[in-house]
Amino acid sequence: MDFIQKWDSQLLLDFNSLAFSSWDYFFAWPTFLGEAFILLPLVFVLMRVWDQSQNIYRNFFLVCIVAFVSGCAGKILKELFHRDRPYSFFYDAIDKGEVIVYYLFHIDTSNSFPSGHTITVFAVAVTLNMLYKNRLLFLYPLALWIALTRVYVAAHFPSDILAGAFIGMLTAWMTIRGLSLKKYLRVKV
Repeated sequence: MDFIQKWDSQLLLDFNSLAFSSWDYFFAWPTFLGEAFILLPLVFVLMRVWDQSQNIYRNFFLVCIVAFVSGCAGKILKELFHRDRPYSFFYDAIDKGEVIVYYLFHIDTSNSFPSGHTITVFAVAVTLNMLYKNRLLFLYPLALWIALTRVYVAAHFPSDILAGAFIGMLTAWMTIRGLSLKKYLRVKV
């Protein structure tokens, strides 16, 4: 377990060392796309563009349900694991000048594991691909990009986003499966 924490810490420090450079345009500002209150309206607008069917409102409602359920799962897991955010984890080392961690936007001291932004973006990507029969596979690299921004801004460790991606995909699949909407929405599960 100590090996994983060292690996996690070093990856975060290496990636975060690029902060406050031209990389910020690519890895810092997009981090806000993982917020459900930004992501969901954007998804709705995009659905209006690519989905000309009568099911758009029903499909968007399902996306919202999945985002809510996956967000709740993330909150529960954060409370179960109580993992420190990078700021809290490195606090003493930062204070002694042993490491430098660049915090973009704000310092968060809440629980870190798993990444809620990552859960949300992967849950939405899975849901949309299930609804539209894998015609939106480009959403997975976009979700990964948004997940990586969370490490760049020092909000999460790499293992937080790996777990978030898995949990987001799993909760999306389980929620759709659990709602038994397979025939109603014509989703292949």
